[in-house]
Amino acid sequence: MHSTNVDAFACHAHHIYAGGSLPSAESTPLKLLTFDLDDTLWPTAAVVASANSALVQGLREVGAEAAEVSSIQDRIRTIRQASPTKLSYSNMRILAVESLLADVAPVEISSWAAVGNFSAADAVIAEDWVRSGSWEALRGKVAEGLFSVWLEERHAAAEASLFPGAAEALQHCRDDHPECIIGAVTNARGDPKCMPSLCELFDFTVSGEDPEVFPHAKPAPRIFEVALTKAEQLHMGCDFNSSSGGAPDTYRVHQGWVHVGDCLVNDVDASKAMGAKTVWLDFDSDEDASPSFSTASPEVVAERCAAAAAALSGGRVDKQIGDIRELPSALQDLCY
Repeated sequence: MHSTNVDAFACHAHHIYAGGSLPSAESTPLKLLTFDLDDTLWPTAAVVASANSALVQGLREVGAEAAEVSSIQDRIRTIRQASPTKLSYSNMRILAVESLLADVAPVEISSWAAVGNFSAADAVIAEDWVRSGSWEALRGKVAEGLFSVWLEERHAAAEASLFPGAAEALQHCRDDHPECIIGAVTNARGDPKCMPSLCELFDFTVSGEDPEVFPHAKPAPRIFEVALTKAEQLHMGCDFNSSSGGAPDTYRVHQGWVHVGDCLVNDVDASKAMGAKTVWLDFDSDEDASPSFSTASPEVVAERCAAAAAALSGGRVDKQIGDIRELPSALQDLCY
């Protein structure tokens, strides 16, 4: 989802496409290999469920004893519907947690100080607030601390739940294409650079919540423009901390780019429009299913499924695989 593509819809329409690759062009060196993360390298539902459980436990430890995953999701939906502007999933989750803390008074400031990562000065001020009954000002800081708990567990759960052979497949790709730049392009907050098994295999991560991207996450072109900019700067040995994105035909890495992902809309169709060759990771899942952690409306789900079917019938898939371990051979089939 996060996401996220946190609202990581299946929308695979796997019964329509028979698999295989389209006729390949003349061999080109693989310069850039980008990956979606959620439901491409790990199962999103299990990972988010673990992170949500950690968040609920954290809420209960600071006094929100009635907190449940369902209550967090309900608050997120309410915030999403009420906001006049688009909010990131991270911001909505923090606001949801803060609202759950509204009726909770810290019995001991130490529990809130630990979660909120208070400085010594903060703790002194907080004690004064509590004594005066004006502890509401602490909620934002504690909510951000609890979100950090959620994010840390998200990465830990993703590390523990990597699809079989995922790290080995990436290492194989790295060994086969040592000059290739490898990046992650995700709408959510997962970051392989925060995961021991993957951190050395990725050169960069672009999130749909990054300031230079938001609110233009996948399937919008902007997130891929930023990824291409970072890849080009890495290719040239430059610092990419202030990348601004640009048109795809300006990149040297552009003609040797493959994007891998599970979503026909966010990954296949969107990257194809930017000039990538596409590898669709089809897990043979229920194309009409919406994940339990999704806060999207049924109308949005239906629109995405229709768009997925259109992408599939439109020949946007260059190579279909059913397991991430098939990726090294798929790249060979694509003449890389």
